[in-house]
Amino acid sequence: MMKVQLLSLFLLAQGALAKNHRVKIQNEQPKSKGRKLTNFQCTIMIKAVMHADDEGNTQHVEEIPECHLSGSALPVPLVNMPSWLSEKFINEEVVSNADSLQLSEALVHEEGIYIPSEAQASFIQGPEERRNRRLTKAERSVVAMRITNAGQDAPSETRSALADSIFGSSGDVFNLKSGYNGCTYGQLTFTEGTGNGIINVRTSAANEDNSIINAALANAGLDSFSYDHVMACLPPDTLNNGSSSWIAWAYVGWYLSAYKGKWCSYPSSQMHEIGHNINFAHSGVGSNEYADGSCMLGYSYSQDEGPVMCFAAPKYYQLGWLSDRHVDISNGGSWTGKIYGISHYSSSSSGDATVVRIDANSDLYVSYNLAKGISSGTQEAANQVIVHSKSAGPTEYGLSFIEKTLNVGDTKTVAGNVIKFLSTGNGFANIRINDFDDDMNNDDTECADDPAFFIEKKNGQQKFCNWFGKKKVRCYRKPGAIDACPVSCAICDKSNAEICTDSRIRRKACKAASMCFWDKSTRPKTCGEAS
Repeated sequence: MMKVQLLSLFLLAQGALAKNHRVKIQNEQPKSKGRKLTNFQCTIMIKAVMHADDEGNTQHVEEIPECHLSGSALPVPLVNMPSWLSEKFINEEVVSNADSLQLSEALVHEEGIYIPSEAQASFIQGPEERRNRRLTKAERSVVAMRITNAGQDAPSETRSALADSIFGSSGDVFNLKSGYNGCTYGQLTFTEGTGNGIINVRTSAANEDNSIINAALANAGLDSFSYDHVMACLPPDTLNNGSSSWIAWAYVGWYLSAYKGKWCSYPSSQMHEIGHNINFAHSGVGSNEYADGSCMLGYSYSQDEGPVMCFAAPKYYQLGWLSDRHVDISNGGSWTGKIYGISHYSSSSSGDATVVRIDANSDLYVSYNLAKGISSGTQEAANQVIVHSKSAGPTEYGLSFIEKTLNVGDTKTVAGNVIKFLSTGNGFANIRINDFDDDMNNDDTECADDPAFFIEKKNGQQKFCNWFGKKKVRCYRKPGAIDACPVSCAICDKSNAEICTDSRIRRKACKAASMCFWDKSTRPKTCGEAS
């Protein structure tokens, strides 16, 4: 298995290139002969191209501003632009496939659209419902063009094998279709647009991805109105802008994506690129905008059956997936409850959550990254609580970042909000946000075991609260048991100090207990009562 690590060169926010990142503009007149157009309008597009070296180890992504001319199959790059338009990209004011550019004149070259200095240019903002669009179709049609281009290597897979890799038609377990269906519990499904979803297309074009795709779309009679999504599966030796070091690309908010060779068969690249089509931005960690290993909009992987995982919490909130388990609180507001992992969504009840959104300057999203079922292959923060941030609006296109991860017992502060991972249960994490009243010392609070709490032993056996009651020492050794099993652990009538200073308590159990804290200032380190 090879991890595709993406290094940030260019990135998007709400369909625009994000602040402090360069727009890939040549700012010089192309050398090829151009044709002049006057008084025309084109739709602005963003094309996200994923590159790799020959070994597939060093990665980077380019986000290229393009414009779609009426009557053209594909958009073409903007090879230069006035400074005011560059500022709009930098300041996140451009929305892909929504906003337009009105030009008094321009030259269209092989390299793209060149805007003369004397030309008059104006920016036309698209209608609000288009700029902030959310998916309205729960079932979306997909067709993949399996392209054979004269003089190039044969396609990487047969038609039936490719259908299996994308749609699971012959038993492939994890793919574009099963991945989205499983991750959304059927709230977004991709179906074969025709037949088995694969169209064989022959072309005789120059070895360049755009040339081949232009010819393939024409030969197949396809355009943006034919199906919701068209995947161009290109020969493995296809060039992109003269380079062989690329993997895949997609247009943001538009129907088309392209893949080189076997990358059309890998579920992570399929789900990543189609994710751009449906308006998802990347998900990162720290300064790396693509490093979120818990999300399909982070890294991609050269493997056919995995990794089996889904999307970061901000993506679920953006498109309203599983929205009956979305909880909103104000910045600094309090909430205590169960956050279920995506794989156990169906076990949750009213009042539980899969995502808790904190309405801050950059919104925070709290989720439980349970490594089971549809998320069993998560590559980062397995079985931890993750706090993501997103600066764009909750339903808008925008980058998300992991801010903090928490193990059981951890308490961390993010943008002034205190989050504590109390314990785990059957598919959920018990979480407190900005709410640390001592429930165990509250006379009005019933002392009762949590029937859903259990630990899983190495042999797979699940041990519930009654198991802890048989040997009370277990309560002081296993994280989460003190909070979840107070009756079985016989601590209902004990003070916090008695519980936390018990000589049997271990470090992990102490850190997991809501009434205790691990005192590193003592020698040796001890468990003490939380203030």
